[in-house]
Amino acid sequence: MPTFPWLWVRLAFTSLLLVLLWQTADGDKIFGLLTQSHPVWFLGAVGLLILQTALSAWRWKIIAYRLGQRFSYPLALREYFLGQVINQAVPGAVTGDAARAVRMRRDVGLKTAGLAVALERFVGQIAMFAVLGLGFLATLIWPGGLAWPTPLANSVGMGLVAVVSVGVIAVLSHHFGGSTRLAGWFRPGLNALFSPKALPSQISLGAAIAVCNLFAFGLCAHSVGAPLPVMALFAVVA
Repeated sequence: MPTFPWLWVRLAFTSLLLVLLWQTADGDKIFGLLTQSHPVWFLGAVGLLILQTALSAWRWKIIAYRLGQRFSYPLALREYFLGQVINQAVPGAVTGDAARAVRMRRDVGLKTAGLAVALERFVGQIAMFAVLGLGFLATLIWPGGLAWPTPLANSVGMGLVAVVSVGVIAVLSHHFGGSTRLAGWFRPGLNALFSPKALPSQISLGAAIAVCNLFAFGLCAHSVGAPLPVMALFAVVA
């Protein structure tokens, strides 16, 4: 019995998504803007995004190692790029990460593989929130900084306070919660991210990845003639 041609089905589905995206997002206008962009700045942005992906794959490998999962860096890089392609092609921006966890579950099970993927994405959000917080505070105290609309400034401020509060609760439950269910839920992630051995690499990787992300955005904006000040990159873009 011949096998069903799933490869061709996937290719046809992907092609259909790209056609719909082109029509919905006014592909002709976007293509026109891209053809007028400065290639040097654009290629610089591409390079930064490739570096961001390479560093993210390394961060994932480190987190997985501390959870008891072992795999090579080339495998991590390949799976990370594939997950990004799926995230960009499928709505939701997490489908590729879920697929990455499923594909890497063989030796340690889906729970550990899924936790490693989730923690890597989560620590990336923590780093971006930290950049946002520093950038937001800088715009408030820097002379001539960005003028935030009051409702937006209040929303950003409350969001930052909420994130910091959750982090404080997690750390306190880890150190003082004993065997409570909350402490048990937080402990694996805290050990993988914030133990004395893990914290230096997480801080350095988080900062480098966030900077690559933001400055790639800035180079893209510069390439189409809409440059952004550095403070806007760290506050508004973040």
